[in-house]
Amino acid sequence: MVPLQISSRQTQTHIINVISCITADNLNLEELRQGYAGAPPPDISDLTLTPDEHTLLNKGNLHTVLSIIIDHGGDEYAKFKKFLEAECPESDEKMPIERTDVYPVPAMNVNEGRVDGIIEVDQIIRKELTSPPKVPEDIENTGNTAEVIEPQPPLPQIPAPGAPLSQPSALPKPRLVRLYAGDQLTLTHLRSAIAWKLGNELAEHSLDDIELVPGLFHIEMTAVSMILEQNWNKTANSSLNPGSLRFHNTVLGRKPITITNAPPFRTSLDLISVSFYARVLAGLPISAGYSSWDEFTTELMSTNGVSLGLYESAWERLCGFAKLFLDTFVNRREAAKLRRARQGFSYIPTDPQNATSDPSATSDPSTTPHQGDTVLESTILFNEDALLLRNFVDSVKRGDSGRIIIILKVWALSFRSTRHTKYSYELMIFIHKFKHIWTPGLQTAILRAWLVNPSGRARGFHAVDLLQEHMNLLIKTIYKARGSNDSWEWLAMISSCANALRELNKKFHNTFGDRQGTRHSSSDLTRDIKALVENLLKHRVYVHTPGRQFDERDEDPLDSVTEGYKILTHAPSTSLSDLQARFLSLQRRSRVPPLEPRAINDPGASQSVHNTNNRLRPPELAPRTEHPPLRSSPSLSQSELAHEQPEQDGTERGEPIPTSEDEQ
Repeated sequence: MVPLQISSRQTQTHIINVISCITADNLNLEELRQGYAGAPPPDISDLTLTPDEHTLLNKGNLHTVLSIIIDHGGDEYAKFKKFLEAECPESDEKMPIERTDVYPVPAMNVNEGRVDGIIEVDQIIRKELTSPPKVPEDIENTGNTAEVIEPQPPLPQIPAPGAPLSQPSALPKPRLVRLYAGDQLTLTHLRSAIAWKLGNELAEHSLDDIELVPGLFHIEMTAVSMILEQNWNKTANSSLNPGSLRFHNTVLGRKPITITNAPPFRTSLDLISVSFYARVLAGLPISAGYSSWDEFTTELMSTNGVSLGLYESAWERLCGFAKLFLDTFVNRREAAKLRRARQGFSYIPTDPQNATSDPSATSDPSTTPHQGDTVLESTILFNEDALLLRNFVDSVKRGDSGRIIIILKVWALSFRSTRHTKYSYELMIFIHKFKHIWTPGLQTAILRAWLVNPSGRARGFHAVDLLQEHMNLLIKTIYKARGSNDSWEWLAMISSCANALRELNKKFHNTFGDRQGTRHSSSDLTRDIKALVENLLKHRVYVHTPGRQFDERDEDPLDSVTEGYKILTHAPSTSLSDLQARFLSLQRRSRVPPLEPRAINDPGASQSVHNTNNRLRPPELAPRTEHPPLRSSPSLSQSELAHEQPEQDGTERGEPIPTSEDEQ
């Protein structure tokens, strides 16, 4: 059996991704059940990084900063690209570089915004995958047509007289795990359906063989939204916070953004990226003791050996300066020191020799509101979050799932302290299952499933839900019928041919010479980065100025990781405690065998509700069992069966845990 990964979204199209190098042993359902039965409940320690994970995360952050310097620092730094690729950190879970085959499923006219709609979609996909291909009846065996040969079952062996009858040696085919990926709402509905059927349905009708995989593209969108909200100045007086994204958007002369109405994802990501690039080029010379980027570049290129074409020594110096920048301006401990100084404690920099403070701005503590610096504190926290986002994007492109999991652990804390609590809940579930429940073979299958590489290039990996969104765009905007031909029948037919039509379109363009290129050219950010660097230096954002603070209407900088950890460990009612209670409840229910259908042999016996065939299963899924007519007891109607069912609370029904904060 070919292992499949199904990507489901709250739309009408789905795709199937064939995972290579995965066998049935990786998807053994019995091993998964054993791991689920003996797993401990979720704990805050699941989100704690190990020393090896800390080391890998720091190496990834250093590599990301160096790549920004080489890409946007100037032509002089292009000579270091060979050193950059040679020192790229890799984890043991990095995917091999190979092309991914994707097969769209016919579009479905099903409302996936409800739990019953998700169950119906699962039934349709099962039927679509198990049904044999249709063969025309009038097919002829000619020289240009392949002959269709249907396998015939072997004839039964008749035993010789007096020989013992042989028992059938064929064992039942083991059930395999099916993987579903999607956004948070789709996974929530699927999880509710699984919990509703757990312990109530027979194996052939239950959903216990489904494992959920979070969509990395939707997680990236959540992280972008979080960074934009946390670093957007609420007041119009942005000059009091020259490091805010609102101020940088004004400096660049871009279209105004209303934070209450979320801007497009690409607009937000571009603003965060160009702002972070400028902060790196402005802060790295200051941390190294230079006044400008040009002075820093001149000094670096004067290293011995550069004039002779030997760049090893200059590369080592550049790596040292990048580490110093990370320790000084991309460090949550430095932000914590500034926060404590803002609250009345004294500020002591980590390295007094490299401490950047403004002597003219230092005043008497008795006349200064506080010794902290909210602008510098906010800049450090933004650098931390933006660097993590840039590291995540680079890890996805390279197909390094090990680096991705480390970043997801940090984001599980960050999302909890902001309004994105539902995605924090999803990440905690994923990390707990990955650490305690899933077998090594299933872990490999899942890490191969959530990334795809349609092009087969080294940096051509994408999130599987991003590919799904791209297929939705093609089907709904390009291949969709217009006018009276617009129907679900047409959409179901054309959605399965989207990839074939796309390849055909490429062949036409290549044949007739109309194709202009393979990709869009990257926009030149030199002017934007230069303008932001000049403003950062002009407002002395990286210079510690005691007493500098935001407008009184703006909130203080928030360390999302630290606050998320406090909420999960010290809050009276947290999503972690709710997750623990839900897991223990489902773990107990998984040990209860479902009700088995039993035929009634006594015609005079009364038919009990507890003897009905699978009373919690929909009627269309119930197995057909021949019963003799019952005259002494009338049959129960569906309404009467509904009244006889025991009540279940929200956790037992598998409903999502209510929260006071809404997801947009």
